[in-house]
Amino acid sequence: MLFKLFKYAFLSFRERKHFAVILFSIIGLLFVLFEYFFFRRLFWILFVRFGGLPEQVALIVSSKLLALIFLTTFTMLIFSSSVSSLSYLYLEDDLDFLYHLPIRRFTIKLKGIIETFFTASILIFIILIPIILGYFSIKFEKPSLFFLSFLSLLLFVLSPLSIGTALTVILARYFPAKRLYQFFTVLGVSLLCFLIILIRVSRPENLLNPRKMADVQVVISSIELPMENKLPSTWIARNIIVAGIGDDHRFFDYLSKLSILSLSTLFILFGSVVIFHSKGFLISKERGSSTTFKKSSLFERVLLWSLKRFPFLKQIYHLLYKDVIVFLRSPAEWGQVFILSALVLIYIFNMKYLPKNIVPFKFAISLLNYATLGFVVSAVSARFSFTSIAIEGDPFFTIKTMPLKMKNVFFEKFLFTFFPLLILSSIIYYFSAKLIELSGPAFYYFFGVTILTTFFMTSFAIFYGTISPKFGEKNPTKMLVTVEGFQYMIFSLFYVAFVVVLSAKPIYLYYQFLLSKSSKTPDWILPFCIIFAVTSIFSFVFFKAGIKNLVNIQSK
Repeated sequence: MLFKLFKYAFLSFRERKHFAVILFSIIGLLFVLFEYFFFRRLFWILFVRFGGLPEQVALIVSSKLLALIFLTTFTMLIFSSSVSSLSYLYLEDDLDFLYHLPIRRFTIKLKGIIETFFTASILIFIILIPIILGYFSIKFEKPSLFFLSFLSLLLFVLSPLSIGTALTVILARYFPAKRLYQFFTVLGVSLLCFLIILIRVSRPENLLNPRKMADVQVVISSIELPMENKLPSTWIARNIIVAGIGDDHRFFDYLSKLSILSLSTLFILFGSVVIFHSKGFLISKERGSSTTFKKSSLFERVLLWSLKRFPFLKQIYHLLYKDVIVFLRSPAEWGQVFILSALVLIYIFNMKYLPKNIVPFKFAISLLNYATLGFVVSAVSARFSFTSIAIEGDPFFTIKTMPLKMKNVFFEKFLFTFFPLLILSSIIYYFSAKLIELSGPAFYYFFGVTILTTFFMTSFAIFYGTISPKFGEKNPTKMLVTVEGFQYMIFSLFYVAFVVVLSAKPIYLYYQFLLSKSSKTPDWILPFCIIFAVTSIFSFVFFKAGIKNLVNIQSK
């Protein structure tokens, strides 16, 4: 019966769009190849390039680096399995249907656990396997240990998956499952953002080009973990390292430790499921079916009062109030904001280390800074502006039956996404411009262009989002995997390229003027006026066409 359940799940997966599957497969393959060659280069430097470096020192450095990577993935797997288990064991829509079929309940629970393990670990395997292969491409002694090392990886992954799932099962016995889902989602995303920032700030690219033997010694002394010998991440790291040098005795020693740990955590998991799951599932259904109405909070009342102070129509500020409240109450949306904030910090951090002392580099970096900022604005606008109509779902057609003008709905969506995006783009531009030492007329020129770019991208994204919105899709990211989504991204890049071409001449003349003090000063007004005219004309067309699309949208 378990096999039949997975067969039906596979058949439903086959119904998905092949184009999206092929696209993400290509992107994933490119990522895997890049990661493999990156770590292969790193291990080659440690074991081959340093001819005078003792092999034992290189093994210690490799072991510590792998231990850090596995420790990070261990923590991520706990949070990932916690979130996934809530979906597959408590919140999935098919569970009510399955529990009414003549199927053993343990089989349904086992199906949920297997799906949790697969969903939570598939990306981790994609990340870890190229790293391991990168090491074995440099150090390889025995084929048997090579294949058994992947068994060790499987045993290592089982323990955090079991811990995270058992934790969720126990907590769901006493707390509502939907609240736990929100909590784990925000906590997991926050952890991911912290790890992304931590990895970037550590500047791992320095390991690819160490200047002297002392750099390696600094790495060894700096990577110290408390009680690292008792951590599973250390066991799996040393297990792979000794497999590369063919040390059977130490390999099986660490393999036995990982086996005992994985079997113990699996026993705890199934014990928790038997004892706590049934009661927790009933609690999640009882509390999930009730709706509680409560008085608006002080923040919500202040928000509504503040919106009324703006010179908007009554319909617009009520729609704004609704969208702001929905956004603030959605952990998934806040998760996107956290990830976005982490990427912004990394982008600004990278700008700090670009070469700025040579004038030709300043010219290129100024244009590169705007181009990168334009891509960021385009991507963020795609996530929030493009999906702003479709994310309403079927209730959008209820809005159409109300005495609301569609132009007010379109304008409200524009205001709701434009101002936060403008604040984000302004912050990124200000700090990045200061780091690349952009000043004078060039600073104000690109600041004005950034505002126009934000205005254009927002109106353009909302317009494309009204062409064929996917109201039935619950995942906002999947709303972008459409013909309209790809067309928006392509044409938005054309706009960025258009601005870069117009801005190249004045910024070049500006730096030439600073260098020689004799060249003519650049003309900033003409290119800015051209960009302003193009942005205004196209944005007006987007507004008119988007409003017309909203009026013509019919329920399917």
